[in-house]
Amino acid sequence: MRSHLRYTHDPVGKEVIADCDYMLREIERTGSAAEDCDSAVVLLGALLRAVGIAAEAVVVSPDEGTYTHVLLRYRSPKVGWVTLDPITRNAPGWFPSGAVRVGSVA
Repeated sequence: MRSHLRYTHDPVGKEVIADCDYMLREIERTGSAAEDCDSAVVLLGALLRAVGIAAEAVVVSPDEGTYTHVLLRYRSPKVGWVTLDPITRNAPGWFPSGAVRVGSVA
């Protein structure tokens, strides 16, 4: 995922989540897609679910207020729920320091 996604911010004042088909076509056409964390999580979650792995988006915030980041968590048969961040180079299980989990979206 990381080698095919370039992080970009949403347009000012808008929240955009790209369609999975669009992102996959763009990756096939150009080798990469420019998206933000929530679009990347939607694509990674869809790919994991397509092969039978339970996955959900996790909204995080520094103060239980406005969210600042979206991660994905998937259910590993060996260790349970594991967080993944398709945007950063952090290892599986990473969670932003000082952040709180606001909620999950299946």
